[in-house]
Amino acid sequence: MPKTTFLNLPKEKRERVVRAALEEFSSVDYSKATIDRIVERAGIPKGSFYQYFSDKDDLYEYAFSRIGDDKAAAIGGALDDAGAVAFPELVFSMIARGAAYEASMAEFAGLKQKFLRQCPQDLKQRILRNETPKSYRLLEEAMRRYAAKGDIRSDADLGMASFAISSCLMNLELLEGFEPSNIKSAVERMVLLILEGIGSRK
Repeated sequence: MPKTTFLNLPKEKRERVVRAALEEFSSVDYSKATIDRIVERAGIPKGSFYQYFSDKDDLYEYAFSRIGDDKAAAIGGALDDAGAVAFPELVFSMIARGAAYEASMAEFAGLKQKFLRQCPQDLKQRILRNETPKSYRLLEEAMRRYAAKGDIRSDADLGMASFAISSCLMNLELLEGFEPSNIKSAVERMVLLILEGIGSRK
């Protein structure tokens, strides 16, 4: 993660470095991305880079952290509707906001696939461990609001439930027979199953 020197830079300069990193990482394979091109894009001396970050992995991890923060902020706007709509509807709204954020990042379209296919495994796992909770903690907060209204059991393990729902959502396209046009129905089925459980009704 960035050194204090980087965090103390003016916001405009920090944003320039992050944008340069995203441009580089989305345009070439991770193994071929270079600090030389990143600093050239950012318009900073190469020596300054090492005052800001330890290495390429460090910058890559920070770039994804920034994306995670921005996406979480976009998704979090749905919490204003918590309690006003049915819980599955809120979950779908959160998905839609996340998709809209990703669409706004269209210029970096290759970044996600390159991350999934080319990022070194240890770095990928570190990033996923850091970033995944940003999504499911928002879902947990939404569930707590519904629990306060009595719509969800307040004694349930909401942290685990939110993790389970988020994990399913991240892999929904792997569901046999899944069609993007039916995503709302699939989300509703999945959320209701988790909320209701599979225990016997006897």
